[in-house]
Amino acid sequence: MKYLTVLQYKRMDIGQLTADVTDASLAFYIQRAESEIDSYMAFDMTMGGFEPHTCWMQANWYERTLKTRVLNFPVPIRNPTRYRIQVSNVSTSGAGFFADISPSDVVLNVFEGYVEIVPLQAVTYSLSPVILQLGLRPPIIQFDYTVGYYLARFAETLVDSGDHTTYYARSGFWATSYNVAPAIQPNQLPQVPPIIYVNGSSVSSSTYTVNTTEGYVTFNAPQSSSVVVTADYTYQIPDNVMFATASRVTWLLGQRNLNRLGMQGLQTARSSIQEMAVRSAEHETLNPEAAMLLDAYKQIPVY
Repeated sequence: MKYLTVLQYKRMDIGQLTADVTDASLAFYIQRAESEIDSYMAFDMTMGGFEPHTCWMQANWYERTLKTRVLNFPVPIRNPTRYRIQVSNVSTSGAGFFADISPSDVVLNVFEGYVEIVPLQAVTYSLSPVILQLGLRPPIIQFDYTVGYYLARFAETLVDSGDHTTYYARSGFWATSYNVAPAIQPNQLPQVPPIIYVNGSSVSSSTYTVNTTEGYVTFNAPQSSSVVVTADYTYQIPDNVMFATASRVTWLLGQRNLNRLGMQGLQTARSSIQEMAVRSAEHETLNPEAAMLLDAYKQIPVY
């Protein structure tokens, strides 16, 4: 699961779960909700969604601007791993004929969603004017890179599960490594890996284990009921995306209950003194609450 786990949804205690909803069924509802969120965001499915991942893309190369739009916007790019310009094919084998650009010569503009190569200092002869005239018009960029969020939390108080051994954070999907191009790293780096504190003092990682996906810490021995456990950690799925997924799962489970009662498609119910109208969602891509949480991300970059 990309944005929400079964355990995280259960911990939210939204009220739709009944005994007949198995973990396997809930996992499929979460998967469906995640797919519908990706569709609402109009993500290109070949490029992935909000989750951290590696991408490969092609685009036309225009030598006047040297800019290439990153198709994952608004998900930020982390690091280029390969950037090359295909000028032609090698006729004897059909393999591509490329000009390779060093990844360190690729400048990232995270907030406007594009990359740009600096003046061609390390470009091979394959970009000479003669070759360009005889090759592809325009040449084709091939770009490999990683994307994803690094969202920092410092000194967050973890919640005791009740056994004084396991303590939960508000967010899961913790980062275990930090890999961002040096040019776009912030002044204060997010904490990766996490640091756990007991009553304000950091404790050795040998005294606990961390479930990075679910977002909790389990100590080797129970803690005193009076201690305060805090953490510095970095998570990778924005809160709005997690809550939008939970909202959509709740809506889907509500539809499940209506379907089981044979009430699917019912628009109006009337008694002698009351009338209840159900807003049709057939024309909508998401329920209003989930859409509201995601609308902040539906920006179109302008170049």
